[in-house]
Amino acid sequence: MLELDNSSLPGNKTEVYKLPQVEIVFLLIVIVIGSIGNLLIIGSIRCERRLKNSGVGFITNLALADLAITAWYMPVVLANVLSGYRNVFEGSWLCEFTGFLSCLCCEASLCTLMFISMDRYWKLIRPGSYETWFSKRKTLGWIAFIWIASFLIALPLIVGWQGSPPLLTFNEKMMSCMWNDEVAYGYNIFLVSTAIFVPLCATGFFYFNIFAHVRRTRKKNATREIASPNGSSIRAIQKQSTVSESEEGQSSSSVVQNVRPHHSRHSSINSHKNARSKRVGERERALMLTLMVVVVFFVLFWCPIWRYDVGVASKCECVGETGLWLACSK
Repeated sequence: MLELDNSSLPGNKTEVYKLPQVEIVFLLIVIVIGSIGNLLIIGSIRCERRLKNSGVGFITNLALADLAITAWYMPVVLANVLSGYRNVFEGSWLCEFTGFLSCLCCEASLCTLMFISMDRYWKLIRPGSYETWFSKRKTLGWIAFIWIASFLIALPLIVGWQGSPPLLTFNEKMMSCMWNDEVAYGYNIFLVSTAIFVPLCATGFFYFNIFAHVRRTRKKNATREIASPNGSSIRAIQKQSTVSESEEGQSSSSVVQNVRPHHSRHSSINSHKNARSKRVGERERALMLTLMVVVVFFVLFWCPIWRYDVGVASKCECVGETGLWLACSK
């Protein structure tokens, strides 16, 4: 049953729609599938020897960051819904911890996606310097950098931004503790730019260059196959056999025996090249699909936050004695 709560806030009204049956089912599906899926990824990487390479460290890091969301943050949201849409951690430091952890892990996930695309770019386009930048030790260093950078980006949530109080608060719409985007507009710009806009542009750049490289390689291979002398060689062999038959009086059966091995060998070579060209085409289509899925869903799920937080300035007015607080009014 749909319920609607209106709670008055300074300068505006918040409308909270309650659909407990739908929300509980949805949260349970996300928690179960997300947690099991991430655990399977981590377990398969640890157990399968062929997957233990330097690049797979970023996949493990992404799974760990997502696991923290599905195994801790989402269950807390579920508990808030089950308790009658209230904060089960009210008055406890666990509320601030949950909000900080969610922001930290989301930023780490986005940065890890960027480094995955960077790793694939170096592996395919710059293989000579790949081990220099993405050896196992360097990969661990990049992962440490991801978490340190994500921690620094999320730090203002608990210490404040340019003199403001801590930015973590319980959000009745999200049913969880998270950053209050109505307090410090400057931090909204900083967070969205560093955690969303930069990874988005970098991921799109690397995947686009990978696709362009694969496409150029395919065209070069196709050009070599067209320019190869295989067809002329077969015709020369057949002509030579015909002349030899007329001059020396060899039987037609011996001519066929001479030509057939050459023809079979070249047919096999052509079949192999056609199969290889087909596999390259399939990989190109798969790569294009990956690029489209990553970039489109990246934009679809994260750019609305950018649009809201950047556009909120047009509705904001400065209140308070210090002028550091921003409150939005409709």
